Amino acid sequence: AIDDEPREHEDLLPFPKESKLNIKELLKELSIISNNAENESLPDSMKSSHLKYMIDQMKDPMMEWDKFNRWLGWIQASLVANGVSSLEEQKEIIRKNLSK
Repeated sequence: AIDDEPREHEDLLPFPKESKLNIKELLKELSIISNNAENESLPDSMKSSHLKYMIDQMKDPMMEWDKFNRWLGWIQASLVANGVSSLEEQKEIIRKNLSK
């Protein structure tokens, strides 16, 4: 389960060390967007059901930060490839969930 507080990591790079990423809100937004990720020309690993599985796994506070970031990149790339989000929209989602 994930709590309501932003998760802090000692190794928050490339984010500034004093920043916090609100993971709960970030994953919530990605989950909503992924509802429409059903481009038939893409592999199943880029479609809604797999993306939602990944998002659910990313709620585990014990997930390694490097793995979290790799999965986040895959999800964001998949959403862009599905045409349900743009790169700029994905950047903005990160920005607004990164508090200073």
